[in-house]
Amino acid sequence: MRANRRLLPRSPGYLLASWRLGAKSALPLFLLGASLSAQPFVTTFPQVALGETIETVLTVTNPQPDRVQVTLESFGIDLGESASFELQPGQTREILFTAAELQVGWIRLRAAQTVSAAARIVTRPAAGSGQILSQVTVLGQPQASRAALPVFRNRPGLDDTGIALALFQAGTLRLILNDSAGEMVAAETLVHPLEATQLGNDGSAAPGHRARFLPELFPQLPEDFESGSLIVEQSSPQGLPDAFSVVALYTHQQNLQAVPVERLAFPGHYVLTLAPLEGQGREVAEQLSSHYGFRLNGPGQAEGEFLVSMNHNQASALALDPRAAQVKSAAGRLLSFEFSFQDGAQQWEGGFADLPTDADPDFYELSFRHDLMPPHLGSEGALRIEGRNHSDDLFMFLKRRLTGLTPSTVYRIHFDLELATQAPREAIGIGGPPGEAVYVKAGASLQEPLAVDEMGALRMNVDKGIQANSGRDAMVIGNVAKISSVFSDRFALKALCSTDTLFEITTDDEGAVWLLVGTDSGFEGKTTLYYNRIVATFFPQQAE
Repeated sequence: MRANRRLLPRSPGYLLASWRLGAKSALPLFLLGASLSAQPFVTTFPQVALGETIETVLTVTNPQPDRVQVTLESFGIDLGESASFELQPGQTREILFTAAELQVGWIRLRAAQTVSAAARIVTRPAAGSGQILSQVTVLGQPQASRAALPVFRNRPGLDDTGIALALFQAGTLRLILNDSAGEMVAAETLVHPLEATQLGNDGSAAPGHRARFLPELFPQLPEDFESGSLIVEQSSPQGLPDAFSVVALYTHQQNLQAVPVERLAFPGHYVLTLAPLEGQGREVAEQLSSHYGFRLNGPGQAEGEFLVSMNHNQASALALDPRAAQVKSAAGRLLSFEFSFQDGAQQWEGGFADLPTDADPDFYELSFRHDLMPPHLGSEGALRIEGRNHSDDLFMFLKRRLTGLTPSTVYRIHFDLELATQAPREAIGIGGPPGEAVYVKAGASLQEPLAVDEMGALRMNVDKGIQANSGRDAMVIGNVAKISSVFSDRFALKALCSTDTLFEITTDDEGAVWLLVGTDSGFEGKTTLYYNRIVATFFPQQAE
């Protein structure tokens, strides 16, 4: 193993060198289709380090009245002969991990019942020394698809924040940095590769590990940033549960302090299989949906199967219901199309409607192009669209033909968008607020969405609805108001999704549809937006 950047063993950065290490593990991989009830207790230590002057001590206690079998898995860490052991009731076991060369990665603990566990990372001035330079205790962290962490830097007693990620699923993570006022100030994308060399025999992704300090994660981090929160979420494939574990490490001189992570209730996509009892069908699935509050997306591929969306807590509770035979990840059961625009428009086109046919584009300040995000939001590509609403009803839209679906098949579509906006919340504007009166819409149609002449005005040839109202071919999923009400022309990121309602459409005989995303404005001023991410997840609707 070799580090790309030399870090002093006595510095906190030594513990975060794992981002640059290429360690691999031959231990079992986490399977994408694993059942939720396969292991009652799972916890992960996202940051573990071993080396000539560094060691990790894992302490595990069994608080149960019965003996418990404990299994350890790792990435980047050699577990030796300690990969599996048994604990008697009330027994505590300490396991010392050491290595001659630097190893950094994560350890995951599985047990049939709940146990108490913590990992202590100790740094010494020299090999074999009894003196301790620094130590940090890392508590076991939950597996999540979305998590929040408080972050600080350049504060008294807090120099910086390091983030360590244990990765279990292939795909894309979004890292979103908010300031103390709750406004997004930076965002980056982390891709866990899908190369064939990193896939298991069953097609599941090999695990991975990443760790960096805030300025390394966000090269465009504002110099005056001192405190806020970091949101980490699995963005693609959408809705895969238990995609990662994460921990924050605060640094001050030679000291490190680990902080707890809050797993957020993030809807994931699951397959619910009903127990093989007489009368178990759609009615029972609807009863469970009402009881546990999850969204029923449609039937699955087999009898008694249903595609559902819910958070981890709902899924855990549902798995214990006798009417549910199994609850597992919906990986492979849905189609997710993500467009991030890093290298171009990806066949998306822009257009404008609800204005005079002979309108002067310069007077309306109409513009659409592929561009870079504002500098403080990173170097990602985006689709920039803008216009001044002289007509009191300007519709600015993006469209793209999407192929690769099953012909003549009914799908339900879940939309996720991320855009940069400069419209403050609850501001006053002509005709309506510049944020809340600019409605974001998403939908699909079989015919190409076009602005066509209709009695001297350009109108859409598909039904998008009017301003706050949804139409047959597009639905309202939010507005462009920023989270912060502080008046500023500084752009901030905003995420939107069709949480409550799925859009339904039947594909044409070629398995294609046209996607439509846009804003319907009641604000009689100028609106400029950067779309940097559009995700459409398709749920096939099988015959029941």
